[in-house]
Amino acid sequence: MDSSERGKYFFQRYPKTTLVLTALFGCLLVAVLMELAVRSMSREWAPTREERAKFWRYDPLVGWSHQPGQRGRLNHRDFTIEVAINSQGLR
Repeated sequence: MDSSERGKYFFQRYPKTTLVLTALFGCLLVAVLMELAVRSMSREWAPTREERAKFWRYDPLVGWSHQPGQRGRLNHRDFTIEVAINSQGLR
């Protein structure tokens, strides 16, 4: 490194690297802000149909999780399916 490069800042010596790092940081910042916005706006989300409420429960750690030990039919607009959730809450 010669004396002319010694006093330059990192972004002056490596403009492409600085641009890539700035773009990645910007994308990460936008993703975090979007996540916070969605979480703050949709706290009251809940299953809209009674049959779905049977299979789900609110969990403060993960949001919504399966209700252990439930069995029944889930009716969707396009299909109907038999649902069984084991004792660990796995479908």
